[in-house]
Amino acid sequence: MKQKTRYFGSEFFISIFKITGYTPKEKGVQMRPPYESYQRAQLGALLLAVVLAVVGLFQLEHQWIILLMFYVLAASFALEGMIEMKRQQKVNAIIQLIRAVILLFFTTILYF
Repeated sequence: MKQKTRYFGSEFFISIFKITGYTPKEKGVQMRPPYESYQRAQLGALLLAVVLAVVGLFQLEHQWIILLMFYVLAASFALEGMIEMKRQQKVNAIIQLIRAVILLFFTTILYF
């Protein structure tokens, strides 16, 4: 007869689960952070900025590609600021948002 392995303190947690009605999720399923969509968008913006930079290097007659690259990079900074806001890091969020605004402002001034 095989005996079920119990870990230290597991009886306590099982009794708490029974009292509260909590049922643990499937094994291996983990909670995702609430800012995961912002992280994916930021990664996409960075990848798009790199692609635009490479294309802009080979097609220098189309300067709007470089302008678009800087705008996408500013959007990436803004997304980083939103991630920091979700993490309750207000100072870092404000710094990232200011970087995004400065990059947008000066890129627009230098282009036009």
